[in-house]
Amino acid sequence: MSRLYCTSLQQNRGRLALIVAALLVFASSLPLSAHGGGKQQLAREVVGPYRLYAWTSPDPWRVGQAHTTVAVTELLASQEETPATGVQVSVIYAQNGGQGERVTAIEQLGAQAGFYEADGPVTTTGDWQVTVEVVGPLGSGSAGFIQSVLPSSAVNWWLVGGGVLLVLLAAGYLGTRRTGVRPVQRGARL
Repeated sequence: MSRLYCTSLQQNRGRLALIVAALLVFASSLPLSAHGGGKQQLAREVVGPYRLYAWTSPDPWRVGQAHTTVAVTELLASQEETPATGVQVSVIYAQNGGQGERVTAIEQLGAQAGFYEADGPVTTTGDWQVTVEVVGPLGSGSAGFIQSVLPSSAVNWWLVGGGVLLVLLAAGYLGTRRTGVRPVQRGARL
């Protein structure tokens, strides 16, 4: 290959690397809304005949919306835990002992059996009481935890990441436009 063609290929690889890096930065700035995971709040909490596990996200909570994942298990005769399906799970988000908002957690299917997801509003800063209630054929019960809510983030990372991505894509596009110089073909004489 000619030197000119190799230089052009190296420049395009550099632009491609910049675009990939921009996409990674943008993706890492997106809020993590994938279900499950997060900060563990409850672990093997005994609630009547059930055991509860709870995780929250984002970490830390900010004014807006909070996500709670709850895993419910029941004990087999062998004292092993198994996912509890078909139970009703509610998550109550309340500030300072107030009435709060009750959100019905949605049961997940397939490999996620026994997991329940809820998204609740957290409208002000401060400490919030989160109560998880379970009602099923074996009985019912509840457990709770306190979660602090911080002010909403001053930086909109969606806009920042999107802006950076657009600038890098535009630079990559403009940099690949033909400049009138053609790569030398094999076998051509210089």
